[in-house]
Amino acid sequence: MRDLHQQKNSERGIFGLDVPDILRMPAVGLNMSDHSIKVIELVPQKKYFTVGKYMNKYIPDGVIVGGIVKDGEALVSILRSIKKELNICFIRVSVPEENAYSFNITLPMVPEKELHNMIKLQLPEYVPLSPAEAVFDYDIIDHMDGNLNISVSVLPSGIIDQYFGFFSQAGMIPIAFEIEAQTLARAVIPNKNKSSNMIVDIGRTRTGVAVVKGTVVQYTATLEVGGDSFINAIVKEKNITFGEAEKIKQEVGVKNSGDDSVYSSIYSPLSVLRDELNRRFEYWDTHISKKGTKDDKIEKIILCGGNATMPGLKEFLSSGLAIPVEISNTWVNVFEDDKYVPPIDFNHSLGYASAVGLALSNEI
Repeated sequence: MRDLHQQKNSERGIFGLDVPDILRMPAVGLNMSDHSIKVIELVPQKKYFTVGKYMNKYIPDGVIVGGIVKDGEALVSILRSIKKELNICFIRVSVPEENAYSFNITLPMVPEKELHNMIKLQLPEYVPLSPAEAVFDYDIIDHMDGNLNISVSVLPSGIIDQYFGFFSQAGMIPIAFEIEAQTLARAVIPNKNKSSNMIVDIGRTRTGVAVVKGTVVQYTATLEVGGDSFINAIVKEKNITFGEAEKIKQEVGVKNSGDDSVYSSIYSPLSVLRDELNRRFEYWDTHISKKGTKDDKIEKIILCGGNATMPGLKEFLSSGLAIPVEISNTWVNVFEDDKYVPPIDFNHSLGYASAVGLALSNEI
């Protein structure tokens, strides 16, 4: 996969089409959300990897809102502290879905350079950006009857420039920017899996949804419901503090604990999440039934993110959806389960999936 930032800068003549050897040095994955920055380094071994440096850094409310940096000075200060603690330089960065666009397009089979130009000219038909305002990347899904089925990811160049500036001020060098859905797919979908799946990344305030075929992103959406929705519902129902409600969410969740008020309080946001996932599944199922193949049909829903292991959540979602639901394995492409014990426990590893996917891209 071509890196979004390398492609942008090659067009501007900064890195050029041939990336210098120094920029091919191992880079760490850095995933930045509105509330935290997760960093991880994967150290290559003979066949797999071990975990090197890693960190989860809290971002105060208001510094980043909806993927847009509101307090650049505060963000640079946080990034500098990460740089100092981990002594990292080259990074690969994921960009929140709120700032990204994804679409599929069918084009005739032509040389790659010509294909790039064809996509560039057609961008205004699919996204509210001119070619000069956009940075894009693409993956070829498959080909049939002389045509290519292509998945295209687009980011506003202004967002990339802004992020690049903040990292540069902190002494870090971004060598690639990718949309978060792509990095998640690289982490949680086994390398040889070619089927279609729905990845559901449940964060604090939002849930990212992506339909992928193999590791190629086909469709993305952002739902305005997340872990804080469940906590706030418990706060309102039981009249307790946010911290107390968070503990109940983590320890009790949707399980039958004998306290009906917990289940009843979070039933509403949980139902919203389940109904929205069902809508996306039905949309995709209808969409592919017209022109897709059996490989395009969603096989299962894969949960990741810091809230994916809330007790009873997988079972609750499974009860109202027509396909299996499972919790992801962040390490599925990193090491063999029985031969290495990572320093990050399973529950916390789910929040590192995007950063792991970024770090894995060094080896692809």
